[in-house]
Amino acid sequence: MINNMKTTFTYIRDGVPEEVKREKWGWIALYKDGSFLKQFDDESGIFHRFSEINLEELHCFVMQCQDDPQDVSKRYEIHIQDGMKPIHYYQKGKLKFGEEGEVAYTLYCFGFEQLINGQTAKTIMTIYPKGVVSIKNE
Repeated sequence: MINNMKTTFTYIRDGVPEEVKREKWGWIALYKDGSFLKQFDDESGIFHRFSEINLEELHCFVMQCQDDPQDVSKRYEIHIQDGMKPIHYYQKGKLKFGEEGEVAYTLYCFGFEQLINGQTAKTIMTIYPKGVVSIKNE
């Protein structure tokens, strides 16, 4: 991790600040006017929720590895077209649950949904702990 990067951020829930730890992967919302919103904002120290993204102005939804944000080989972009709605969520789990050597993991899921012939279609990309990405249509 780059030394000048924050590891904890402030999230205001119901007017009360909470500390949030940086995840391995974070999103960036790039807007049509060139501005952006980062999930983990190093400048302000604020953690932003996915629901804060202005969908009307969204041009590109980015998932960026937080270990080294300058490494573009660890960056995935979805260029938003009319009718596309971005999706983002985590799947957390444990291997060897309740046993010695229990390991927690996080899957970073993102993608989009859109109407195709009157049906909602979803494309979900999942980033696994070692960086492998799978893509599935639902």
